[in-house]
Amino acid sequence: MNASSEEQLTPGSIFDDRDLFGPEEGTNLKVRARLLDWLIDCGEKEGFTQEEAATQLGIGQPRISNLLKGKISKFTIDVLLNMCAAAGIEVEISFPDGTRAAA
Repeated sequence: MNASSEEQLTPGSIFDDRDLFGPEEGTNLKVRARLLDWLIDCGEKEGFTQEEAATQLGIGQPRISNLLKGKISKFTIDVLLNMCAAAGIEVEISFPDGTRAAA
């Protein structure tokens, strides 16, 4: 794969495509994709089964299946943030003025 191909495949870059998504939707999707990735990585590091992950996050196993399949449309930012909190993942949000907020 050449360098230009790699740049086109960077995570989240598809969400910046203004022909596919408006700026608000693209931003929302990037945040959701990042939270979803963190949750998947956390579960893999812990070696959880789907049932164990569901118990840890306080959700049903079918939701874990949707998460692992990357079904981003099934999750809102607030649901993903709640799942991160249940998993012990601290989320930090930064704003253009340099201020930060932990969630």
